[in-house]
Amino acid sequence: LPVQAAATAFKHATINWQPQGHPPPMIYTVPHFDFHFYSIPEADRLTILLGDSLLLAKMTRQPAAAFVPAGYVTGMSTAQMGMHWNDPEAPERKGEPFTKSFIYGSYDGTFIFAEPMVSKAFLDTKPAAVVTAIKLPSQYATRGYQATSYTVVFDGAAKEYRMALTDLVLR
Repeated sequence: LPVQAAATAFKHATINWQPQGHPPPMIYTVPHFDFHFYSIPEADRLTILLGDSLLLAKMTRQPAAAFVPAGYVTGMSTAQMGMHWNDPEAPERKGEPFTKSFIYGSYDGTFIFAEPMVSKAFLDTKPAAVVTAIKLPSQYATRGYQATSYTVVFDGAAKEYRMALTDLVLR
């Protein structure tokens, strides 16, 4: 991340294009982007693997309740990412089409990423600044500026999309 991000809790970010979507079936199986903001160095993230019993224990070790955002539950484990946590109250989990959502991720008992996901269909609408509040935990393991919302916007003049963690608060 650029030097301007040094005061945030984040060390690096990845953008994953999912042209066929990913599990769970009938929820996120549409083309979309996953934007991962990690609070650990990339080298540490790359050591997160599946299929090893010692690593499996780290993958499934849950953070203390104070660090879990309100209502979030565990989901799938992914190599080089960690355990994904989702909000069962999200519209796409209640039968509505997936447009955008917010996922958290943990590894070895600590939350290590924040992940806005945005469908291609939603981006095709060329959204004007859509700001979505994020459900927050009562405590954070990593000190720094943490997002309380994320914003998706299409800039018609620049002909580009912007996705950002926004309304940062020092925690």
